[in-house]
Amino acid sequence: MLVGVSIIVAIVIPRLRKGKIAPEVERFVEQLIQEQQSLAPESVDTYLDMVKGNPILGMLLDTETLIALKILGLFKHREEKKQAFIRQVLKNIRGSWKWSFAEMYAAKALGSTFSEIEWGVKDGDWILESLRALDPRTYGFIGGSGRITGIRYKSRTGDVDIPIEKGCHIINKRALTYGDPYGVPTLQAAYAAWKAWKILMGQMLIAGQRKAMGIVVGYSDSNDSVPLFDEQGNPVLNEDKEQVTMPAPDALAVQLAGLENGSVLSTDKENRIEMLEQKIEGDFFLEAIALCEGYMLKAFAFPNTLLSTAGNGTGDSNLNEGHRELLEISITSIVEQITEELLEKIVRPLLFWNFGEEEDFGTFEPEATDETDKLELMRILIDAVSRGFFSAADESVINRGRELVGLPEVQGLSEAQLSAPPRGYFRGS
Repeated sequence: MLVGVSIIVAIVIPRLRKGKIAPEVERFVEQLIQEQQSLAPESVDTYLDMVKGNPILGMLLDTETLIALKILGLFKHREEKKQAFIRQVLKNIRGSWKWSFAEMYAAKALGSTFSEIEWGVKDGDWILESLRALDPRTYGFIGGSGRITGIRYKSRTGDVDIPIEKGCHIINKRALTYGDPYGVPTLQAAYAAWKAWKILMGQMLIAGQRKAMGIVVGYSDSNDSVPLFDEQGNPVLNEDKEQVTMPAPDALAVQLAGLENGSVLSTDKENRIEMLEQKIEGDFFLEAIALCEGYMLKAFAFPNTLLSTAGNGTGDSNLNEGHRELLEISITSIVEQITEELLEKIVRPLLFWNFGEEEDFGTFEPEATDETDKLELMRILIDAVSRGFFSAADESVINRGRELVGLPEVQGLSEAQLSAPPRGYFRGS
């Protein structure tokens, strides 16, 4: 006989509690406002030397900034009046909008940047006077109670605290910082390759000089002494009024040292001078320098096929295109962060102060595709029509094709025009 057994399953619902247990920034756990310095092993001065003195890193950062600016695009809003106003404000800021953007994008190289926002009034409207990055060597981040509250700027007249809301704070590799406001400098990953590149470049110059001049060897009798004379040709005397002498090998070495500056050499006929030929493998330096350049490029996810002095690009256009897309993906994360800061800290206040409460703050979108993209889109459109995916009698298809080649749209085409054989591809032209 079976006896029924009831099974009761207890579901434990976790108790809710407000807030969080772990502090947002471990280094700012104290209640008291305090300043903390960057944990990066190298200084900002070193990072600036890297991008200023190395042609690869300098050109790399410039190229990435231009690509990033293109990805950011222009400000767009559903209301034309507000769109035109914000675009005009950004265009008229002190300095240059592109300059301000480049300073913010430098966070990828340096780890983080802080660009102070300066407001102003013109013709009764609130405007953005300037958006300039502060020199990272002049400030440190401050905070307490587990969060960043601002920066402490060090001036000649004393320290000045600037609230974090008063500027655009960009952090590189934010997912790896765990709240550290200084971010992760990409140049840190390129540092070892840059240092090796500097050493190799210096050694290559020395090796090139030796290859051109060889090594000069002088032979003289170490038992001989040579009298010394001053610049006027007078004998050099010691305290006892006796002429000073020096060993013949030392005197010959002094003369040989002058050869590096193109000086002439006059020596005793008993001395012997020879030139030793240096055998230097130039490929070693070229390959080693190319390897260092490659690692510097890889630190930024920058493909060799797009920028390299080593001549090791593949020449494969498909590979180049794929690398370019990979590069744009790595750039997009910083651009998205800059976009968030611009919309929240600049666009939103300007729209509120000048137009009132606003739910739509607009966005930044890339500009229209370039001519190469237009031709590719045109090819795809023609192929789609030929395969029957689109109808050649569809007026919207016709107008899209005309738009891609810069022709005005046509409206109200008659049935005869739509069914007539196309001239080329565009009907009604």
